[in-house]
Amino acid sequence: METTAPEELPCHVVATDIDTDTSSTTVMCRTILFHIIVSLKDLRGTGFEHNYSQLVESDKHAGSEHESPKAFNDFCNWMLDPCMPSIRKLTPTALQAPQDLTLQTYYNPPTHYLKLTPNHGQLQALPVSAKDYRNQKISLNQRISLEDLPAVPRFSASEIWILRGAYSSDVLSFADSISSTPPQRVKTKEGEIKFFKPVKDIDPFMREFDILRRIADENLSGGIRISRLFGIVVLHGTNTAVGMLLDWIPGCDLDGMGWVPPNTLNIWKEQIVDIVKELHKFGIVWGDVSPNNVIIDEDSNAWAVDFGGGFTDGFVDADNAGTKEGDWQGVENTFKLYAEEDASDTSV
Repeated sequence: METTAPEELPCHVVATDIDTDTSSTTVMCRTILFHIIVSLKDLRGTGFEHNYSQLVESDKHAGSEHESPKAFNDFCNWMLDPCMPSIRKLTPTALQAPQDLTLQTYYNPPTHYLKLTPNHGQLQALPVSAKDYRNQKISLNQRISLEDLPAVPRFSASEIWILRGAYSSDVLSFADSISSTPPQRVKTKEGEIKFFKPVKDIDPFMREFDILRRIADENLSGGIRISRLFGIVVLHGTNTAVGMLLDWIPGCDLDGMGWVPPNTLNIWKEQIVDIVKELHKFGIVWGDVSPNNVIIDEDSNAWAVDFGGGFTDGFVDADNAGTKEGDWQGVENTFKLYAEEDASDTSV
């Protein structure tokens, strides 16, 4: 008898809270949200009590998710594995999943609540009522009150449609693609293609928002190649913004480029130098200068993107972060290291 292999179901962890007594993780699968809860008291007297405590302790000693992803991933996998049978039942197939979606729906997806409970030596996921966890705030990203934002054009999330990313894998369905990677390429009701920058961390978001407003006020955005701010995206029926709309720049970041002729690399460097000079003339610091934040468009011109601040190790020293000196250091290291990598690639 022939059997059909189970369809691959990509799940993306969007939030995790690890604590001694109660922990939770939230995953998105094909635009459906699953909030999974486990409590130490429910594991008492079973082998799972030791497993859980060990994983919590390992994560605590490992530091942040970014510092030591193994402990974090081990915990998420331990939470997720027993839930997969339930998640498969509640998740549409790739053909049944939505083929188009607005940001409003993305930020307010159907949500299921599951609780991990021991049963005959196994850990199983039981559905629980949402009202039992109404005090737990679940959101895909941070949100900002409109009262904290100056008057700029506002776009309703219900009128912003998510598009498949320009470089998304064709293997993934639309629903799988946007569930595994936060939406970036979107379309307004007027049909304009824009870049959606979500509110992930409030401070970097506000830094970039303020800088892009200054650039617009100084009328710089028309003269140098940086993304223009078109407005903010507001959840319908709320007083909160979930992100902003910027220019969509068809192209590739410098880090993703293959070998390029040295004279082309020099042209791109000169273009970035001109952009940085113009920014500094108005007292604006770019910040996180690195190959990931240099976009090469379809006409082979270099753009500067991402004004959220911070720095990338190896390109800007921590002591120079957020300064003009840091910008120049980042420019030099970006093109120097890229040229060195190019030289090593061609010598193989």
